[in-house]
Amino acid sequence: MMYQTKEVELMDLIKLYEPIIKSVIKKYINYANKVGLDYDDLFQEASMAVLRAENTYKDNKGMKMETWIYNNIDWRMQRI
Repeated sequence: MMYQTKEVELMDLIKLYEPIIKSVIKKYINYANKVGLDYDDLFQEASMAVLRAENTYKDNKGMKMETWIYNNIDWRMQRI
């Protein structure tokens, strides 16, 4: 039962930040297509970056959560 609750929370988190995910993916989709990756591959990588960002965010550093998530997705896209 606990596993399902956590899964729903993670899916809600991804949905909440989906506009940011899509924004970053747009920057990298042309390159990704050239190396054999598609939109779904990028979305999956970006989703993992959102989860990592959520776990590593420290609100006392003066950066908004949205900015931290955007940066984490961008860093992840640069490394694929």
